[in-house]
Amino acid sequence: MPQISNYELGLMKGIMAHTDLNNQQILSLFSHIHRDLNSRDITFIRSGSLSKYKKVKAFTKPKVLEFLSKYNEVIREVEGLGIGSIDNQERMVHKSIEIIKSAIIIFNNSSIKSRSETFIVLAIIAWTYLVHARFRRLGIEPIYLDDENEPIIADGEPKLWDLAYCITRTDLGLSVGARNNLKYNLAVRHKIEHRSTQDINDEVQSKCQACALNFLEYCKDWFGNKFDFSADASFAIQLRPLTLQSKNVKKGGKPRSGDIEALNIAFEASMNPAEFNDLEYAFRVHVVPNVSNNPKYADQAVTYSPVGSDVEVAIKKVERPKFRQKEMLRLLSDQGCSLNAHEFQQIWKKHKLKNKGKGLAIELGNQWFWYEEALAKFIEHSTQT
Repeated sequence: MPQISNYELGLMKGIMAHTDLNNQQILSLFSHIHRDLNSRDITFIRSGSLSKYKKVKAFTKPKVLEFLSKYNEVIREVEGLGIGSIDNQERMVHKSIEIIKSAIIIFNNSSIKSRSETFIVLAIIAWTYLVHARFRRLGIEPIYLDDENEPIIADGEPKLWDLAYCITRTDLGLSVGARNNLKYNLAVRHKIEHRSTQDINDEVQSKCQACALNFLEYCKDWFGNKFDFSADASFAIQLRPLTLQSKNVKKGGKPRSGDIEALNIAFEASMNPAEFNDLEYAFRVHVVPNVSNNPKYADQAVTYSPVGSDVEVAIKKVERPKFRQKEMLRLLSDQGCSLNAHEFQQIWKKHKLKNKGKGLAIELGNQWFWYEEALAKFIEHSTQT
């Protein structure tokens, strides 16, 4: 009879305490062709009727959820072998995941100069498969119809909705940030299709990061946690050191894509601050080195801090809101400092408030944005005679 280790016993008790899985489901998690556990053991563990099962405490909920998340990999592999019930929508989700994973692998390969373009093209395909599966799960067939409500035929088959149309539908349930991100990446994809661009990696990487993160979250939300593939994309080894002294500047002497700059201006000009700063639209983080005094974590390249920690606050601080000039004038007025556009311009020019070293403003796509910290400076200088 197979022995149940203390680790497994702690997991089983944790699963019983923190999930609604029944005994048969728990048994299936720990059994396979070379290990046939007896269902009576699961019953004894749940009831606590055998003394040998009482010595080990139940694992905490985070440990249980971590285990179940990793177990999703087993489920995906089994379904990939054709075992179990899987419908056409889930098959399409599996395919979309394979495509987005390919896109991520290419994007993480810094030796490929066109990695951003390749990522965006593949990501659009992956998202299209995913949202088509979502609509079909909702009972909606994503096919264009003519005026007589008949399918429009293209190349001998019904013409499916393109992603640009899909994301306009409210029944899909995308957030504003996720929808804006896809609209942006679709616009870049059109540029890629019709003309060769210069190196665009620096200009679009935050949008690519958000695109991948959004895909993962909606994949899980729409089709379940078994489609969580986050463990398949690990943190890559970096050959260029990341330091606190490194300046967030563009690479010197490197030509920037005029097409993407023009796109940024056109696309982001009408955005309000909340939309512009939405992490689902563009995801940016600040990396700081970590020195561990705990031997358990000493060899980890990346550590994760709990929600509410100083690290989370630091990331939010780096992702501070940005405001255009007219928005700054309104905020100043709300604080009792009324300035017109000319006076505002005279102050920042005289006191060099756009100097990068001051950290009060940033130029994005040939537009200047101000951080909230600049308000105090404008109020201060407006009162000086």
